[in-house]
Amino acid sequence: MAQCETAFRMANVAAIQNRFHFFDRRSLDVLNYCAEHHISFVAYSPNGGPGQAAKLKEHPLLQELSQQYEVSVHQIVLAWMMALSPQLIPIPGATRPESIRDSAKAAQLSLASDDLAKLNACSTSDEVQT
Repeated sequence: MAQCETAFRMANVAAIQNRFHFFDRRSLDVLNYCAEHHISFVAYSPNGGPGQAAKLKEHPLLQELSQQYEVSVHQIVLAWMMALSPQLIPIPGATRPESIRDSAKAAQLSLASDDLAKLNACSTSDEVQT
């Protein structure tokens, strides 16, 4: 946050880009600040990048919700992220057209509030960095 506050004193900041995904929520305070001040928060590696993306598919809650909503695990994660704040803009990387289409479908997915609460509660787990 110190870097952000320094930048805010020096210039009008329209957006902040930070790593943020299901397993790495260390920028949550920055996201909250952005939400309060109507600044876009651009989340890169929303699926965790090559090392973490495979772990998403193995996560029990993500698997359960993926089956319940009949969508991919990645769509669940992206929909959860977008539900955190209207300021959050995930930018998933993809090289295959089917991955791009899959990610785009997440914008149409609305998760129930109890499911969002379950996903948010995962932040207390050892596997999630906060």
